[in-house]
Amino acid sequence: MDDTPVEGLETNLEEQLRILIVGASGGGKSTIGNVLLGKEAFKVSPSPHQMSSTTVKAQLGAGERCGQRLIVRT
Repeated sequence: MDDTPVEGLETNLEEQLRILIVGASGGGKSTIGNVLLGKEAFKVSPSPHQMSSTTVKAQLGAGERCGQRLIVRT
């Protein structure tokens, strides 16, 4: 996993919704994470026909949707 600090993780843990997305390689976990966060927090392939995965390590993203603080890990 990348140890780079993610903006917003300093928020009180009780005020966060933490989501872990698991699945097969190339299954769209990063895309789902981006949709949940409402921004491009995770790198995704520009082509749906790419034969290899874009992500090789777990990623962490933070954002806010509908007034709820979200922490997403893919």
